[in-house]
Amino acid sequence: MKYLILLILIFTLINCKDKKNIIYKSNDGSEKEINNWFTEDSNFEKPNYKEKFNQSFYNAIKQNDFKKSSELLHSVINVMNSNGNFDEYYIQLIKDYLKKYETKLFKDDIFTFYFTLGVNEWHNTNYDKAIKTFRKVTALEAYNYNTFSIKGNAYYFISNTYFDIGDIDKSLEENEKALNCFNKTDNLEGQALVYHNKAQICSKIGNYDDAVKSIDFAIKICKKLKDNEGLVLSYINKYETLIDRNVYKAYPYLDTINTLIKKGEVKNDIAIIHYNGLKFTKLLNEKNIKELDELLPITEDLVKKSQSQYWENMLEIDKSKYQVLKYKKILNKDKLLNILSFYKKSNEISYQKSIINTLKDEAIANNDLKKVLEYEKEINEYEKEIQEKDFKFKVKTYEKKIDAAKKEKIIAIQKDKLKLSYIYISILSFLFMTVLGFFRIISLKKKRNAAIFESQRQEQFTFQLFQNTEDERSRIANELHDSVNHDLLNIKNNLINGKTIRAEEVASVIEEVRNISRNLHPAVLETVGLEASIENLCERLTDIGLFATCDIDYLQKLSKNKELQLYRIIQEALNNTLKHGKANAAKVILKSDNNSLQLEIKDNGNGFNVNEQLNNPKSFGLQSIMQRAKSIAAKININSNTSGTIILLKISV
Repeated sequence: MKYLILLILIFTLINCKDKKNIIYKSNDGSEKEINNWFTEDSNFEKPNYKEKFNQSFYNAIKQNDFKKSSELLHSVINVMNSNGNFDEYYIQLIKDYLKKYETKLFKDDIFTFYFTLGVNEWHNTNYDKAIKTFRKVTALEAYNYNTFSIKGNAYYFISNTYFDIGDIDKSLEENEKALNCFNKTDNLEGQALVYHNKAQICSKIGNYDDAVKSIDFAIKICKKLKDNEGLVLSYINKYETLIDRNVYKAYPYLDTINTLIKKGEVKNDIAIIHYNGLKFTKLLNEKNIKELDELLPITEDLVKKSQSQYWENMLEIDKSKYQVLKYKKILNKDKLLNILSFYKKSNEISYQKSIINTLKDEAIANNDLKKVLEYEKEINEYEKEIQEKDFKFKVKTYEKKIDAAKKEKIIAIQKDKLKLSYIYISILSFLFMTVLGFFRIISLKKKRNAAIFESQRQEQFTFQLFQNTEDERSRIANELHDSVNHDLLNIKNNLINGKTIRAEEVASVIEEVRNISRNLHPAVLETVGLEASIENLCERLTDIGLFATCDIDYLQKLSKNKELQLYRIIQEALNNTLKHGKANAAKVILKSDNNSLQLEIKDNGNGFNVNEQLNNPKSFGLQSIMQRAKSIAAKININSNTSGTIILLKISV
C-alpha cells in the first residue's frame, strides 16, 4: 500500500501542470520547469555528479545568488523523486541550507524543501519527525498553485502517517484539510490522490460503501483529465477494495485495465506490474497454468527493468505459488526463505503469512504431514496476531465513537444548563462587582490612611532627626566647654604661672577630644576598616559596663558608605541595649559569602514590643536603624521578648 501511495504521489507531481483554472491555475508561473545537466537521471549516477553539483551550488551561494542555488537543489530533488532514492548527503544539504539562508529564500522554495525533508522522514518511517516537518509546511501561508499543491500533499502525508500509527480520526481530519487545499487549485490529480487515501481509510474501518464512493470520485477525475495512468491506479484500488467482498464485482475491473494496456494507453511499467500481480493471483486461484506460463516471462522482464526490490519480492512469492501448482515444488526455496526472513525483521505479517501458506501448499502437494502441521501452527499464530490487532483497532475506534457520543450528550446537557444559568450568572456577576467595588473602596481608603500615617511618621522622623542633631550639637558644645575647654584653661594658667605641666594632663585632654571625634565620625573605620571598628566599639562598651563581644567573618567588602551605615546600625543597637535594654551582655555576628552578607546583633536584656516601638514617633533610635537599613537595601527583622532582643539584617552583595 505504501508503494501505491508513493506511485500515486509521483503521478500527482508530474501531471500537476497545464490544467484549467479552478482558483489557482497550474500555469500561473509559480512552478517553473527546470532542465539542466543535473536533472538527468543518467548523470546522477556519474562519479563527477556530486563534485560538479557542489562547485555550482557553493559558487551560487558565494555570489548570493539564492535563486540559482535553490534551482540546483530543485534539480537534485527531481532526480531523487524520479528514481525513488533519497540520498542522505543532499537531504543534509537541504537542512543546512534552510538553517542558514531560510530568510533569504523564495517562499515557494521553502515549501518544496521542507516538504522533501518530510517525505524523506516518512519514507524512513520516522513518523514523529515526519509529522513535525510537514507541520512546518502547513504552517506557511499558501498563495499560488504551487504552494497550495505542496501544502495539500503535506496534509495528505500527515493523514497517511496517522493512518499508519492507527489514529483514524486524525487521519480523516488531515485528509479533509488536504482536499480543501487541492480544491483551491485546478490540481485534479491532487484531489484524486486524496480520494484514494480516503478510500484506504474507509476500507480499514470497514466502511466499504464510502471507500467505493471515494474511488469513484477519483475515477471521474481521471476520466475528465483523460489520465489513463491514474485511471489504472484507480481501477486497481477499487479491485483491491472489492475482491474480498464480491469477486464478481471486482473481476470486471481487471478486464477494463487489460483493455487499456492492450490499446497502449498505459505507459507506466509499475502500473502494469501491479495489474499483472493481481491477474497472476486470479489465475493461480483458477489454476490456469497455460495463461500463467504466458504472463510470467512478461512480468519478469518488467520487474527486472524496474529494478524495484519490492516488486522483485512480490514476483518471487507469486513464482513460488506458481511452481507449487505446476511442479509441486518451490525451485528456489532459499531465495523465498530469505524474503521471509526480511519480512520477519520488518514485521510485515501479511507477507509472512502468504509465504508460509505457499510452503504449506508445497508440503501438502508432497504429502509431508509433519511440515503441514508445523506451517499450519505458524499460520494460526499469524492469524491470531492479525485478529488481535484488528480487534484492538476496532475497540479503539469503537471507544472513540462512544467517547464522541458521550461528549455530544454532555455538550447538549451543558448547553441546557448554561441557558438556565445565564440569569444566575448575571445576578452573581452584579453582586460580585458590587462587593468588589465595596472592597475596592475600603482598600483605597486603607491605602490612603496608610500613606497619610507613613507621611506623618516620616515627618516626625525628620523632625526628630533635626531635633537630635541639635541635641547632639548642644551635647558636644557642653562637653567641649565643660571638659576640654576647662582642662585647657587649667593648662594655660599653669603655663602662665610657670608651673610644670604633666604629660598625663595633656593626654587626658587628647583622649577627651578623641572620644568626642569618634562619636561624631568613626575615623578608625577609614583607616583600619569595618572589622577593627566593630571590635573597637565592643571594647569601649565593655569598658563602660556592657560586656560586648563580636564574631566577624567579613570577606565580601561593601562600599565605604554602606560600611558606615552598617557601623551606625551596630552602634545604635548597642547603645539602645546599654540605655534601655538593661542588658549586661551583647554579641555582634557578621558573616559574608560570595552572594550575601548577614549581620546579627543580640543581647540578654528585658526586650520591648517591636510593633509598638516602630509605630511610636518618639522611638528615634529604632527608626534610625530601620531607615539606615533601607538606605543600603538591606532586609531587616527585629525579634524581641523578655529573654532579649535579636536584630537580623541581610544584604545581597
